[in-house]
Amino acid sequence: MKIHKKVFKDTNRYLMITLFSNIANFARNFAVARLLGPYLTGLCMNLLIIPQTVVYLNLGLPDALTFIVPYNRGKSNDEYAVSVKNKIFSFITFIALIAFAVVLLFVLIFHHLRINIYFIYAALFAFLGQFIRFFTANFAAERNFVKLGWVEFSYAALLLVLSILLIIPFKAHGFWLALIITNIAIIIYSLLDYLKHSKISFVSFNLKEINSLYPLGIVMTLSAAIYIPFINLSKLFITATIDVQSVGYFVLSIFIISIISIIPKTISRVVMPHMSAMRGSEENFGTIYGLFFKTQLYTLGLAFFTVLLGFIFIGPVVRNFLPKYIAGIPAARIMLIAALPYCLIDNANNLLIVTHNKKNLLRIFVVVLIAQLAALVLLMFYKVNILNISLSLVIVFTLYAFLLNYQVFRLKKSAL
Repeated sequence: MKIHKKVFKDTNRYLMITLFSNIANFARNFAVARLLGPYLTGLCMNLLIIPQTVVYLNLGLPDALTFIVPYNRGKSNDEYAVSVKNKIFSFITFIALIAFAVVLLFVLIFHHLRINIYFIYAALFAFLGQFIRFFTANFAAERNFVKLGWVEFSYAALLLVLSILLIIPFKAHGFWLALIITNIAIIIYSLLDYLKHSKISFVSFNLKEINSLYPLGIVMTLSAAIYIPFINLSKLFITATIDVQSVGYFVLSIFIISIISIIPKTISRVVMPHMSAMRGSEENFGTIYGLFFKTQLYTLGLAFFTVLLGFIFIGPVVRNFLPKYIAGIPAARIMLIAALPYCLIDNANNLLIVTHNKKNLLRIFVVVLIAQLAALVLLMFYKVNILNISLSLVIVFTLYAFLLNYQVFRLKKSAL
C-alpha cells in the first residue's frame, strides 16, 4: 500500500502542474486557430504530420527509457541504465540528422512548391523534437515528476507567448518559428540539468543492440500518444475526400481529444515507471494489478468530469470566440464521447508492457487500425463529413479499450 500512496502523491502533483500546462496549451491552440483562420490552421496541422512521423523513425527508444531505467534501478543495475541512455541518445541524434537531410533533399527536388519553407520549418522542428522527447522521457524514467511538470509548463507557457507575438506579424511563419525557438530554449535548460547528474556520451551502437530495444520502443511510442495515428489518418482522409478547410473545422475535435488525453497520459506517465520498478524488484502481479485498477477508476472519474464540462462550455466558447469554426462543434461534441473509452487505453497498455505482453499489444493496435480503415472506407459509401468521422472514432476507441482491458483481465485470471 505504501507504493500506491507514493504513486498517487506523484500523480496528484504532476496532474496539478499539468493542469496549468493544459490551460496554456488550450490558450495557444485557441490563439493559433483565431489568428491563422481555418485554411492556414489546416495547412499547418497537416504539415505537423512530418515531425509526428519522424517520432516513429527513432523506433520509440526515448520512450523505452521509462521502462528500462526504473526496471534496472529496481534490479540495482544502475550501470546498465546509464549505458542504455547514452546508446539511445546517440541513436536518436543519428536518426534526427538523417530525417532532416531527407526533408531538405525533398525541398531541393521540388523547389518550385510554394510551401517549401514550411517543410523546412517542420523538418527543423522534427529534429529538435527528438531531443525534447529524450530529456522529458529521462525526467519520467528517473521519477522526477515535479521537475518534468515544470519543464512541460515552461514549454507550454513560452510557446503560448511566442505564438501570439510571432503569428500576428508573420502568420504561418510565426507558427513554426514559435515552435522552433521554444524547443531550443527547453533543450538548453534540460541539457544543463542533465549534465549536473550525468554525462552525455556519444557512443557506438550496433544493429544487434537496437534490435533488442526497438520492439519495446515501438510499443512505448504507441502508448505515449495513442490517438495520433488515428487522428492523422482521419486528417489525411478528410483532405483527400473533402478539403483542407474541413481539416480546419476538424481541429476542434483534435483539440478535444488532445486536451482530454492529457488526463490518462499524465497518470500513466507517472504509473509506468513505478510499475516497472515494481516488476524489476519482483513484486507480485496482484499488487501491480491493484495499482492498475485504482488508476483506471481515477482516470475514468477525472475524464468523465472533464467531458461534462466540455459539453457545457464548447458551444458558447466557440460561438463567442471562434465563430469561424462553428461548423466543427457537432463533431467536437461526438469526440467528447470518444474520449471516455479512450481514457481507459493508456494504463492497460502500461500493464501489458511491464508484463512482457508487447506482441499482444501490437496485435490489438493493428486490429484497431484496420478497423478504422474499414470504417473510413464504409463512410465513402454512405456520407463523408467530419461528424461521421468523429463517430467512427467513438467506435474505434471503444474497441481499442475493450480489447486491451479484456487482455488485462485474462492476465489477472491466469495469475490467480
